Amino acid sequence: MGGQQPRGAPGKLEQLAEQKFGKDNLKPRERDLMRAAPKSPQESNCAECGPTLADKNNDPSKADKEWGPEHEIRAAVIRWLCVDEKAKHEVDPKGLQVYGAKINGSLDLSFVIVPFPLVLQHCRLREEAVLHDAKLPSLDLQGSWVQAITADRLDVKGNVFLRSRFRAEGEVRLLGAKIGGDLDCENGTFVNPSGNALSADGITVHGNVMLRGKIMSHGDVMSPGEEFRAEGEVRLLGAQIEGDLDCENGTFVNPSGNALSADGINVHGNVFLVNWFRAQGEVRLPGAQIGGDLECTDSTFSKLNAQSSTVKGTFWWQGLKDPYGAALDLKNASVGSMGDDKKSWPTKGRLFLDGFVYGRISNGPTDAETRLDWLARQYPDDWPARKYRFAPQPYLQLAKVLKESGGEDGAVTVLKEMECLRRKQEDHNPFTQAWSALFRVTVGYGYNPRWAIYEILGVSAIGWIIYRRSYLAGSIAPTEKDAYESFQRDGEPPPHYTPFAPLVYSVENSLPLVKLGQEDTWHPEPASESPLLQWSSWPTRCAAPRTWTRFQGLQRRLILWGLQRDSDPKGRLPWLQRILVYCGLQPHPDREAPPSRPSRWFTSPRFVRWFLWIHILLGWLLATLFLAGLTGIVRKD
Repeated sequence: MGGQQPRGAPGKLEQLAEQKFGKDNLKPRERDLMRAAPKSPQESNCAECGPTLADKNNDPSKADKEWGPEHEIRAAVIRWLCVDEKAKHEVDPKGLQVYGAKINGSLDLSFVIVPFPLVLQHCRLREEAVLHDAKLPSLDLQGSWVQAITADRLDVKGNVFLRSRFRAEGEVRLLGAKIGGDLDCENGTFVNPSGNALSADGITVHGNVMLRGKIMSHGDVMSPGEEFRAEGEVRLLGAQIEGDLDCENGTFVNPSGNALSADGINVHGNVFLVNWFRAQGEVRLPGAQIGGDLECTDSTFSKLNAQSSTVKGTFWWQGLKDPYGAALDLKNASVGSMGDDKKSWPTKGRLFLDGFVYGRISNGPTDAETRLDWLARQYPDDWPARKYRFAPQPYLQLAKVLKESGGEDGAVTVLKEMECLRRKQEDHNPFTQAWSALFRVTVGYGYNPRWAIYEILGVSAIGWIIYRRSYLAGSIAPTEKDAYESFQRDGEPPPHYTPFAPLVYSVENSLPLVKLGQEDTWHPEPASESPLLQWSSWPTRCAAPRTWTRFQGLQRRLILWGLQRDSDPKGRLPWLQRILVYCGLQPHPDREAPPSRPSRWFTSPRFVRWFLWIHILLGWLLATLFLAGLTGIVRKD
């Protein structure tokens, strides 16, 4: 049976045990333990003792009902081996392994300095184990079933193994513990639904913390295997971990509270909440300091709270199993880079990004429109009515990242949307709402000042059409008295007078402080209605020699360009000429024909004067907004 000595004369350790507990009171497995402890076999890491040592599937879950006296070892005997000065010096320095034992009584090693590793594998500890302030080279409870474990300030130089079907039916407390190696809970089960399943606040682990399960591989397909499972809150508040915190394929169940609490944790490596990681309850990492990546992929969350955390590597949020049921809180968090996918984004009202800072988007959508959908998920659909506080910082941060990655246009799109939403929440006065709408369409809230140039050109083009039509109808006249009289009489100014140029006139009124000479020589007809607008006066206007000559020149060019036939047997005008005549941009070839209704409506002196005033005001407004946007004095960044 492993390193067990053959039966015969009792050794020194067995004699000491007989003196302590009585020769007739030692149980069979206790005698085996005394004989195995003094010297471990060369091929073993420790002295081995157990009734079914070769049976690696020994099941401690059956201990209470199926294991008899042949499995029993008193907890007091194990404590005596660790405490008695004579006894503990007889134990081999490699340590002692007890396998498949039913340990009766409370194992109390509090404040004990144990000089050898303690290995209790596939054992059943029927009462609480107390190890607070104890010191051990290593502690191995692989595959064992225990009640509660109280090990506050436990000091272990090596590893602590609570793994391989380890099961605790009560709180496992490691508050302020120091572990020089790994805290390995792979495939362990911690059950305490009414309280904390695993409490390790303030723990210091120089290796890795593994709260994970095994993943099965079938070719290229990965699937869940054995799992780590905690029913009750797992607490790692203020823990110091020099390696990784690995929760791959772990299940944390505490629906009414926190499933995993790691407030203020400091992990020098990575945090893995990946590959069928499942948390029914909040996962808390506020104030966490993570030297590597925070990876949340192929997992299920109720809520991840990483407020004010710092991740020097990449924050991954991809492939979530149930993104619609997840909430993500990254307020005031900072990460080196971010990787996500749209399918994993939380629904509206379940994403919190105010103060979230990231250096770049290393993986995931980078176009402005998609990212705006991401930012929009911070608020429910009815957020303006419910008076949620609008946070501009996430928009400024996204614009900064897009700009630094070369997406200048995308950054501007984000900033405009930010300003629109801000005003949507703050502006409730109809006047300010109208001004906001004007500010948006003219210069994009100051982020697109070039829009004002395009709009000035558009206004100038409209003005060119209006002024040309009005000139042909006689609603724009010379400012000089003699030229005006000649214009009224002959339909055109004297030959020496500056000719009217509608495009130049329009541009001059679109640009403040720009003088091209047209405004000083031409203005709208001062009479309430020009005589030239009267039907009877139209043939006179069209009969003006210079005007008619220009019309004939235009007609010859239309024929040359193929837009008008030289003659039409039905006497109809070609389509382009009919449009120009109807809009008042060309006089009718028939001198006796009256002007069209649009020409009469939109070329009256009154209309031209009103349009001119509006034109000048728009020119001033657009030019002013252009300069304000160009200089940046109206932007919020």
